[in-house]
Amino acid sequence: MLGRPGVTRRPGTLAALLSAVVLAGCRADTVPLDLRTIARSGKPNDALACPPGLCRAAADRDGPFFELPVDQLSARVAAILSGRPRTELVAEDRDLHQLVFVQRSAVFGFPDTVRVQAVASGSGSALIVYSRSNYGHWDFGVNRARVERWLRMLVAG
Repeated sequence: MLGRPGVTRRPGTLAALLSAVVLAGCRADTVPLDLRTIARSGKPNDALACPPGLCRAAADRDGPFFELPVDQLSARVAAILSGRPRTELVAEDRDLHQLVFVQRSAVFGFPDTVRVQAVASGSGSALIVYSRSNYGHWDFGVNRARVERWLRMLVAG
């Protein structure tokens, strides 16, 4: 093997590094999507919080209810979540009362898409949060942890 004596080269290291650089520059999916009707991929790289009976897909946990109209809840979500590290509000669908965020990983900058949708419910609103990795098969629990963390912040206000 050519190279410096005592240095072992790993053949996939350069390819992995180049892939990371290319993927870090990619944008996330921002096409409007009603979270009540999504079909999950079955891969272990997403997380869904949805109030019981509101979503077609199985949720990982229940989504919270708020004593706020959907417009006020959407504004609250935007104000609280836009300040998160490496997070950008990239789309808003006023008809669905949905905000689409991209949060990038700290090391390689991989984009994850996070959709937060307010739905009128009784005297207030319910909140649906769907977070998914745009690349890869596993996320090592990152999306589920993000959904939990963001919901705690939103409930605390």
